[in-house]
Amino acid sequence: MDEFDIITIEDGQGVEKDVELIFSYTDEETARTYYLYADNTDDQNKEVNSYVFYRDPDSPEDELYAIETDEEYDRIIEVFDTAFNSIEQVD
Repeated sequence: MDEFDIITIEDGQGVEKDVELIFSYTDEETARTYYLYADNTDDQNKEVNSYVFYRDPDSPEDELYAIETDEEYDRIIEVFDTAFNSIEQVD
């Protein structure tokens, strides 16, 4: 198991929760590795909460950081959407 498969994060209300790695990729331009996590809690609306983090190649290997800008977040979500859409087409 990779060290980032399941991590514990603190949500906006200060509650700790375990989240599971769903997808990751390394951006060739920035050399950052991006991670998409989801929690397993049952939301009343049946929605899955997701979280995106990155690892900077110049930082310690066990450090994950939050996405810094809306533009970066939108770019990353576009990559994830493309990857998931290609998986759905194969199934």
